Amino acid sequence: MPNFQVVEAKKETASTFDEQAANEFFLWIRHTFLAPEIRKRVQNGQLRIETPLKEVQIILNPDTGSTEVRINEEVKIKANF
Repeated sequence: MPNFQVVEAKKETASTFDEQAANEFFLWIRHTFLAPEIRKRVQNGQLRIETPLKEVQIILNPDTGSTEVRINEEVKIKANF
């Protein structure tokens, strides 16, 4: 889990907090799921280190506890935020 900092009781805007929380969340996702998968694929010769990441999809299956990481052309569903 990421280390969250306690924000003093100042009038921070919601958008600033939301942006900080989103950044922490995506750092956690990258560290927990994406980086190990990239490392594994590079070591197995399935991915070149120079390959640009254009799309990433992480599928968490609560029934089996498994995680599937899809990269670039493997991504099946796309969402814009």
